[in-house]
Amino acid sequence: MGDLSDANETGDMDDVRDPSDLIDPFGTEVGNGGTGRMDAAGRTADGTNDVMRRAREFSTMLDHNVALRAPAMAALSACEHRRPLAEVIDEVHASLEAAHALPLQPVSSIVDVLVRAGVVDKTLEVDGKPYDGTLRDAMGDETLPDDAALVEFVTINEVGRLAQRLNAPERRVHQLFRDRPHLRAGLLATLRLCAAEPGMGTRDLQEELDGLGLLERDERTGLPTLYPSAFCNALKDVGALEWRDHNWVTTELGRGVLDAQAAV
Repeated sequence: MGDLSDANETGDMDDVRDPSDLIDPFGTEVGNGGTGRMDAAGRTADGTNDVMRRAREFSTMLDHNVALRAPAMAALSACEHRRPLAEVIDEVHASLEAAHALPLQPVSSIVDVLVRAGVVDKTLEVDGKPYDGTLRDAMGDETLPDDAALVEFVTINEVGRLAQRLNAPERRVHQLFRDRPHLRAGLLATLRLCAAEPGMGTRDLQEELDGLGLLERDERTGLPTLYPSAFCNALKDVGALEWRDHNWVTTELGRGVLDAQAAV
């Protein structure tokens, strides 16, 4: 049985268009992560579209689990290069803790989700040599010395790289405006109103949007049927707006959207 001191046991998206359609708000084409050009059907040079399919499935999972998106993408980025699993877990935990964004699940579980989703590869080394098996296998391997060092490594794969591009903040903002054209005016107005420090509270934002005629009203009662939350929550979900000190504040990403619109 090996030494566990250096080992850790790590315990569905809106419709995605074909790669040729993946354009962010700033006009940058989203490719397939450097794994070879794909045609309009999502096929690589060998005629398969398995990488795109699995990347889409991962993105769908994130869309259906909003609380998972931030920690999952942080962990995926931390796996950019092959690194010890324990090192990745410690780094991601520290970064999420500093951002007051620690999930309820332990980071080890988040990484395990990435491995099971097929966006990260996990391997095991025993005394510095590749081991063909899992940590559980090694723990029960009587041929290994008792003091053998077991170290798990993780690294992003081609599915994970494509998933990063599909879930890039700029692209998700573009997708929001593409999929909800009826909210476009309200979304842009919300970003503009919240761009000045220190941002804007919900009540003031409602008054401003109402004054601009952007809150739809019931013809019979005269009461709003569309509230600021429709704009704020959508923008917050893609990282263009954040709730800070009791105010809605436009983020750098949101400012970039405004700059891009001004340049059109």
